[in-house]
Amino acid sequence: MADRSSGPMLYANMAVLVSFGWLAILIGLAPIDARAAARPSPDLLFCVAAFLAIRRPSATPAILVLLLGLVRDVIGGAPVGLGALTLWGAVEYLRFHRERLIRSLPAEIGVIAALAFLIPALHLAAMTLTLAPSPALEVLASGAVATIVAYCLVALLFRYVFRIRGEAEENLRLIGRAERRR
Repeated sequence: MADRSSGPMLYANMAVLVSFGWLAILIGLAPIDARAAARPSPDLLFCVAAFLAIRRPSATPAILVLLLGLVRDVIGGAPVGLGALTLWGAVEYLRFHRERLIRSLPAEIGVIAALAFLIPALHLAAMTLTLAPSPALEVLASGAVATIVAYCLVALLFRYVFRIRGEAEENLRLIGRAERRR
């Protein structure tokens, strides 16, 4: 039985999300030359949050994901709240299906790819309904492909450089997300 002293580890996991999420936001906003700015950029905040939602679900509480998404929306000039809500929905989906995804790399990449295309499609639908100007479909599709490639790179970086592994089952029991097996 695990003891309740995992509180500091829980806060350390959340600090990982906040620090790497903030870094992802800053990288997305970094000034680059005109040739690179013409290409769509990957959604690095989604990549960071998705990896942590699968590997460390206790590190991705909804309030932190929503706050990071709102900060990105406000600083980046996107429709405020739209990116935060879709990011939160995607992270919650990944947390819910974590058990299946952590066992199979092709399933993980497939779900990430589906979400990488679904999130811009939802943004496009919302902007179309509100009559807001929206980017072309080819730009959104290129951004989704860039996000899939970026997720693979983020996963390699987090797993092999920063050694972020899957959360132990006893930690999941403490937060009420694991089934009790007897």
